[in-house]
Amino acid sequence: MVNAQRTSDDLRDMRELVLSGNRAPQMPNVENTLRVYFSRLVSLDVSANCIRSIEAVGLCRACPLLEKLNFSDNLVEDMEEVMPLGRLKVLSQLVFLRNPVTETQAKVEEARGVIEEARR
Repeated sequence: MVNAQRTSDDLRDMRELVLSGNRAPQMPNVENTLRVYFSRLVSLDVSANCIRSIEAVGLCRACPLLEKLNFSDNLVEDMEEVMPLGRLKVLSQLVFLRNPVTETQAKVEEARGVIEEARR
């Protein structure tokens, strides 16, 4: 028999979560799952899915300790989706390779500038 309280506590202590390669069409439920069970994450890998919206504002609230976020190989097109990530003051590694938002070097530079500006 699984001790539900122990399992819940184990989730809350988790520092790294890898959800890559699932072809998931959306982020895990930010408000009801990440915030409640994974608020201490320092590394989140949601690469190789089919996610169009990163729900960045909710993600910043749910996981304020994120240092590493891997969002490569998804379907993010809108720079507005990326901008709120600047609120994550300890974010040191952000990977957005192979997303429509980073198709050109100009878009990569724009994303970098937007995030740096949001941190100020």
